Amino acid sequence: MSDLTGKIAVVTGASRGIGEASARTLDSSGAQVVLTGRTVSDLERVASDLENNPVVIESDLAPAQAGSILAEQVLESVGGVDILVNNAGIPMRRTPDDLTEDDFDLVFSINVRSLLMLTLGLGPSMASRGGGSVINI
Repeated sequence: MSDLTGKIAVVTGASRGIGEASARTLDSSGAQVVLTGRTVSDLERVASDLENNPVVIESDLAPAQAGSILAEQVLESVGGVDILVNNAGIPMRRTPDDLTEDDFDLVFSINVRSLLMLTLGLGPSMASRGGGSVINI
């Protein structure tokens, strides 16, 4: 990975798996990483190993407005961002007979609505910093 010194990266779902690995890789490349997720203790565990002044923000992306609220919290914490890794998401493992509208609404709210609103909320800060990268997982 390129040298990311001086860059600020946000990783959703950073408490384990792909999100944790992404946060660690971005940090090892020099970026300051904002770790977000639902479980603060897991986020703090990951952050404790990072070297570039990591920031932990608790966030559940299921409720309405969650993506926009998280964008505001990130900007208040670090001012602007260069990289966004939209990793938070949940699977929909239901047979058609078992799938309910509430199931669909939950998956859609986390995997689509919050991802889009977070990206829209952070996009202007990327533009003002000369551009950025959005990675959707």
